[in-house]
Amino acid sequence: MSPHAKPTVERFVDFDQKTDMPALKKAEVPQFYPLPVEDIRARYFTHLADQVYLDHAGTTIYSTEQIRNFQLDLTTHLYGNPHSRSPSSALSTRKIDAVRSRVLEHFNVTPGDYDLVFTANATASIKLVAEIFPWQQGSHFVCLQESHTSILGIRGIVNGIEGTSASMTSEQDIVQNNYRLCNHDAPSLFAYPAQCNFSGTRFPLALGQDVKRQNPNVKVLLDAASYCTSTLLDLSDTANSPDFITFSFYKMFGSPTGLGGLLIKKCNKSILKKSYFGGGTIAAIVASEPWQRFHATELHDIYEDGTVNFLDIISLDHAMDTWSKLFLSFRNISNHVNILTTMAYDTLQALAHYNGKPLCTFYNISASERRLSDPTRQGPILNFNLRRANGSWIGGAEVEKIASLTNIHIRSGGFCNPGSNQYWLHLTPDVVKDNYAAGHVCGDDVDLLNDVPTGSLRISFGAMSSLQDIEKFVAFLRKYFIETEPASMPPIVHTEHTTTNDSSNAHIQDLIIYPIKSCHGYHIPASTSWTVTPQGLLYDREWMLVSAETGLALSQKRYTKMCAIRPELSVSNNTMTVNAPGMPALIISLEPTQDELSSIPICESRVCGESIGVHRYNDSAINNWFSEVLGVEVSLARHPISASAHSRFLKPHLQANSPSGDTKEPTSISLSNESPFLLVSAASADDVQTKIDEFSDTREQVNVTSFRGNIVIGGQALTAFEEDQWKRISIGSQQFELLGPCRRCHMVCINQETAEKTKEPFVTLALYRRIQGQVLFGQHMVHVPSLSQFPYTLRIGDPVVVQNQR
Repeated sequence: MSPHAKPTVERFVDFDQKTDMPALKKAEVPQFYPLPVEDIRARYFTHLADQVYLDHAGTTIYSTEQIRNFQLDLTTHLYGNPHSRSPSSALSTRKIDAVRSRVLEHFNVTPGDYDLVFTANATASIKLVAEIFPWQQGSHFVCLQESHTSILGIRGIVNGIEGTSASMTSEQDIVQNNYRLCNHDAPSLFAYPAQCNFSGTRFPLALGQDVKRQNPNVKVLLDAASYCTSTLLDLSDTANSPDFITFSFYKMFGSPTGLGGLLIKKCNKSILKKSYFGGGTIAAIVASEPWQRFHATELHDIYEDGTVNFLDIISLDHAMDTWSKLFLSFRNISNHVNILTTMAYDTLQALAHYNGKPLCTFYNISASERRLSDPTRQGPILNFNLRRANGSWIGGAEVEKIASLTNIHIRSGGFCNPGSNQYWLHLTPDVVKDNYAAGHVCGDDVDLLNDVPTGSLRISFGAMSSLQDIEKFVAFLRKYFIETEPASMPPIVHTEHTTTNDSSNAHIQDLIIYPIKSCHGYHIPASTSWTVTPQGLLYDREWMLVSAETGLALSQKRYTKMCAIRPELSVSNNTMTVNAPGMPALIISLEPTQDELSSIPICESRVCGESIGVHRYNDSAINNWFSEVLGVEVSLARHPISASAHSRFLKPHLQANSPSGDTKEPTSISLSNESPFLLVSAASADDVQTKIDEFSDTREQVNVTSFRGNIVIGGQALTAFEEDQWKRISIGSQQFELLGPCRRCHMVCINQETAEKTKEPFVTLALYRRIQGQVLFGQHMVHVPSLSQFPYTLRIGDPVVVQNQR
């Protein structure tokens, strides 16, 4: 393909005459609602202002009107526990009954055909089906490979019942091969999604009936959670409708989030089991004997154990009112999102690099079969990954991180749909197991292993999505991921400067330690020589704050107020004085006595995903001080000074570059994320500021302290990112080995003085300092005692001399 050859595109795409890039045609989306969608957003979804929300498959967004109306209802009416008999209880009961009938009407069924059991969410509904189903010897559970993890979870129950079995199949196998189970006598269950939450592929209601025709004792469970987000599920053909339908209301209306539904076809009542029971479902019970009788009237009386979430049910009523007012019907919503999905696909599939290579690789069977605009076969979901001009993959987590800083809400990962994820990404069972052995788990940021994606990107549309959402997302992809020329902006800026010597005036400009992990740094006084230890600068990241509830280490990324906690050290007085706005000074011993140390128990905690042992302070005055500053209950903890069993070590990718990389002795670290020392250059930080002024639509000022280095180097002869080429340096009389660049996260966007979080410098770094999916700034180092002079100390002004280049 020639450098500017244009891929085949659909009717919604033109090519910009100036940039020769695909762009949406200047045509409006047809109006399906009483008001233009832009007006609806401006009036009723004000919290979407300046936001590009493309994760409606995760949850759609609630309207401010439904929340206000719900609040007004709660403040003008008194609602009591529906299990009581008071007037407030009766009011709640009437509301519950009315909403239950309204939901049945929404699905176009009558109370004579189906009953609605309120649950916590779709997963709870699926679990309930698995628990009440009449499994027996010979029963079989089968599901489609596109099923959500919550459907696959049924096999956990089935596998615990002797004589039962579970398997997975495909739509093609059912349609073409007349899918049959081995045992036709035992009751079995077939489960499938109305819409795959990974790819948006839709499956017909007739699919369940195809299985039932070949297997008379099969019951059908339809997971409608993803489908119902934007489309009406019409169950009026009860002769061919599923036996069980599960869904979550927050997927449909944004709120309430603690409420799901299970529709059960009433003809199944006689075969269903009841094991566990709770308040509200019992007709009679003997406390001292295993004798109880259940309500024998309606299915919801039998299976709604305990008090239903009655306030959320009332909230649902207001949500349905609002949706009816704004969008009139789910058919209108379906038409709206179908147009947007087609527009988005047409534009995204046309995006290409300078050499004609497409940016997006899609994982949608509807796209490959040219049926994307058919709402019976495709929902408002697009799943894809990005590739560079050379064909290498761009990690989904990388894209999501940058998007989040530009107010674009997308999702990356496997989307709790292992069958689809593994099918489309060609992840065999052995590969999945190997990835787990390598440390990759669901929900982490490991988006590439062995240069192969472990997950993908997903965008999805909802009732209030707009054409502008697509335009802004496409502009984002163009800005950060389209390569317009070969190496037009190299991600690592190399320099012709090959050596730094004493005459260059390179020196330590600042020396900083962070005694309490994720809190403000302490600048070592210029007149003080500071001790270098194998684990880093003395007292650097020896303490941390942990959640009193979970024991997990707190991070400034979540609790930005942590940067207002300022420790100051006095080695001569053996004290660390901690200050925070509006708080009295807190004094903590640097070196506790043996008696003090023995009173601080060693407890398990987790730092950066690692389980370690820490001394957890039990002094309420200390813990209350930090809890008051952060507004959350925390405890102060200290990493044990000794006890090798509780040591942390260099990350593997850095250990390979350390002086001990070829030995069996790993380099230990304290509570730092990856290495004992982090070197940053003032010249490199200045270069980032220059690029922000050049590229960014803001004029944010970035200070070198944002990069939280230990050793800040300066000097007039230093050039930006010269440190990328260094292998070994001397600082004063100390020798250090450079291990490689530091992989940055959003924490660099937190102003260390004001605790304000912005998008810079991360998004600008992502434009020109991104290599293999990682945004890089600064260099990790280890101390080399065998080449250094004792005492091992550093001091501001110490000269920096390059000993070896890479």
